[in-house]
Amino acid sequence: MKSYAVLGLGRFGTALAKELALSGMEVIAADSSEKLVEQVADYTTQAIVADLTDEEAIRELGLHNVDAAAICMSESLEASVLCIMIAKELGIPQVVAKAPNRRIGEIYKKVGADKVIFPEEETGIRTAHMMMSANFLDFQDISTSMRLVEIKPKKQWIGKTLYELELRKKYGLNIVAIVTKDGDVESNIRPDAVINESDLLWAFVSEKNIRKLE
Repeated sequence: MKSYAVLGLGRFGTALAKELALSGMEVIAADSSEKLVEQVADYTTQAIVADLTDEEAIRELGLHNVDAAAICMSESLEASVLCIMIAKELGIPQVVAKAPNRRIGEIYKKVGADKVIFPEEETGIRTAHMMMSANFLDFQDISTSMRLVEIKPKKQWIGKTLYELELRKKYGLNIVAIVTKDGDVESNIRPDAVINESDLLWAFVSEKNIRKLE
């Protein structure tokens, strides 16, 4: 069983800690607020009240054996930087940090964060695409320039094969999976696969091409 640390229990950190715990993972959760710690105590392996601006307090959390740590205190630059640095010193394989903006994100990377996430920015981008296109359902960032998107077929795609549609040529869209109305996932995509109205499509698309789907 993998173990995770979640430092900072705002709305994002609390949701993250609960989801990891409900997925059967061991979770150490910590925050300076006793009230916030109590909210996850019934879910997590350990829920600890700790001053995350204090180096000794962070080291006493016992994080040296966790597989990954999430630093979720975007309101405190000092605490986030300290937690990232200590997590890397302890040899934690993956350190993920939540940042309020790109400038702060670059700082987190420089002090050792393996991955920086921007929940508010990503939610805004996702919402914008959903508002502009009824076909757009969700996306995940794969890299700074590539996304995995979930979309419903456009009306003009229905009943046609992937070969006929030329989605890669027209939209820069590389279909990697088709989810049928029964929930079956087809990952061995053939050029003669016919797109049905009830299908959901998962595809890789570059950031510059994603607007072609709107």
